[in-house]
Amino acid sequence: AHSDTYRKELIKKCLPQAKNGAVPMDLFSPISKQGPSMFLQEHVTDWDQWYVLYVINTDSEVLSGSISYDSLGLDTSEMGVYDFWDQKYLGKQKERVCVHVEPYSTKVLRLFKHKTYPTVISTDMHVSQGAVDLKCIKWDEENCMLSGCAVRGVGETGSLIVSLPNGYLPASYMNNNVARSDLHDETVIYKQIRFHRAQETFEIRFKKEKRKTSKDSVAGRMKIYGGASK
Repeated sequence: AHSDTYRKELIKKCLPQAKNGAVPMDLFSPISKQGPSMFLQEHVTDWDQWYVLYVINTDSEVLSGSISYDSLGLDTSEMGVYDFWDQKYLGKQKERVCVHVEPYSTKVLRLFKHKTYPTVISTDMHVSQGAVDLKCIKWDEENCMLSGCAVRGVGETGSLIVSLPNGYLPASYMNNNVARSDLHDETVIYKQIRFHRAQETFEIRFKKEKRKTSKDSVAGRMKIYGGASK
């Protein structure tokens, strides 16, 4: 029964399929003895553009190393990386993305360019991390507010992961799980949504700091308001 429930949850995160498919990146020089194991999927919406990298390990040994952006055909020197299955922000990675895949496992990494304002960098609802499960994402500079619509089955729950550049703080910490990563010098919000209908709108308000913030002061506020440090 437990395995059936687990499989159903996995299916929910994979369906419906995104419009465009994933392209094998190591077709002629596979990183695995079993054949192509690295696939890249581009997502372009009216609110953002990003890539999802799938690294599949079908071997009995750990697959560990790094993949250059150039080998993926990406004309960039730095991208933010988010691990979908581990629900973990891996920070900005320069020139290449580091991967560590356990035997018979898969890594699903969202590769994205950072913005100068708060923005969605992932979800826990679908492997596309925004292409299928989000729409109408909008940043309102005047009101310092991020809004949009999330899509999922009625009765389900899901989370948005939002990155905050330095200089921004949540206007309220209520119903927001805030994590500060001193390692990556980033603050990330995990916003939970309960789906009473198939499409739920959301709004997250922020405030700009009036003075320059040090890591210690941000970390202190995270502790006071119950945020978790990673």
